[in-house]
Amino acid sequence: THNGGEAFPGYVFQSPRLLPWRSVMDNLLFVHEDRSQRARERCEKYLDMVGLGDRAAKYPGELSGGMQQRVGIARAFSIEPDVLFMDEPFSHLDAITARSLRRELHEMWKATGKTVLFVTHDVGEAVELSNRIIVFAKGGKIKDDIPIDLPFPRDSADEKVAVAKAQVLRKFEELDLIAT
Repeated sequence: THNGGEAFPGYVFQSPRLLPWRSVMDNLLFVHEDRSQRARERCEKYLDMVGLGDRAAKYPGELSGGMQQRVGIARAFSIEPDVLFMDEPFSHLDAITARSLRRELHEMWKATGKTVLFVTHDVGEAVELSNRIIVFAKGGKIKDDIPIDLPFPRDSADEKVAVAKAQVLRKFEELDLIAT
């Protein structure tokens, strides 16, 4: 924790929320309290982890949507938060880019050991990325807590992942959370 025992969060949103008039590096540095060499080195480290180390001087408009989201992920990790909140960060991307980003996110999670709270409406995505799935009902009440006991990395084409996804969907039906 930072700041006297309080949890220090990082955020990744549905859209990257990059400032178009700032370079990739300046977008990362924007969320840092200081712009020291140490902060810059952390930003470079996380840009490298998302495969964009060579794009630090580019502007968001010069990047694809997937690259922009990678910058948003690198920015969130670069502040080295205690907890990372991700709100449907792959929902607006095509399936191939989203799959690639899920793999990269898993690698970053494995490398950093950060706690990630990932919000998604995609059951397959939840099964691929999660140790547990917390199911909420309308009004924010917790309906269920479903453990996912599969080894990482997980691939949507893996039979065990498909079976787990089917089990989770069945659980949703039992909880009467799927519209018929």
